[in-house]
Amino acid sequence: MQFSLFNGVRRVASRDGSLEVESEKGRDRYSVVVNTTGPYSMPILKASGIEDFPLAPTAGSMVVYGGRYVNSVINRMREPSDGGDIVLPYGEVSVVGTIATVIEDPDNFKVHEEDVAMMLDEAKRMVPVIGAMQYKRIYSSVRPLIRSSDDPRKATRSFAIIDHGTSGLPPGFLSVLGGKFTTGRLVGYEAARHASEYSGFHVKDVEFDFNTTYERFLSFRGGGDRAVDSLLLHFGSTDQERLMPALAFLLSRRLMD
Repeated sequence: MQFSLFNGVRRVASRDGSLEVESEKGRDRYSVVVNTTGPYSMPILKASGIEDFPLAPTAGSMVVYGGRYVNSVINRMREPSDGGDIVLPYGEVSVVGTIATVIEDPDNFKVHEEDVAMMLDEAKRMVPVIGAMQYKRIYSSVRPLIRSSDDPRKATRSFAIIDHGTSGLPPGFLSVLGGKFTTGRLVGYEAARHASEYSGFHVKDVEFDFNTTYERFLSFRGGGDRAVDSLLLHFGSTDQERLMPALAFLLSRRLMD
């Protein structure tokens, strides 16, 4: 079996019943092609003759403050609005979110000042100290959300593995759409399962508990370690989500040394 990773795919076409990938490296044929380019999917798909694709490239913008003003997640718990619904601690800073905007070009967009002002005005109603502080920075990332309406705030955060075989191409051209950081491992598992089936392999169905993978590893390998024990006491917090993968990586390196 041959695997190839491309840095410059231009399009995917049908050639004698197989999938031909045209890239900066030339042309090659494959039985399975997995598109994981996220918000950058549309140019490749359009060049491949696929026009109808439920992608909503959505920029999510959040504001970072230099102090830790809350010790747990504060959420307004209401229908999706224009922002200012959540304040959360992240290490020694506080993060306010979120503005969601559907964009055309993931490499060329900006956050408007009036949107930020509106979001912060909403956030200070939950945490008044925010109104007296100056934020440090604004950051954004573009997510490949599944388009379900014209309102990006109502777009599902679920994910889908789409087979473009119904678009005139041979079965096996798959696109991964949707998902988020917290579902990344599940998305990867499902994408691998679909690809393996097209390759003639069967992936054994296993009941994974993705939410406790790191916790179980650390408990097994790091029992009695003060840093590990302290981290597990905070299971479920944003600090834990940030630090647990790093600590698991360090423990695994220590085991290999």
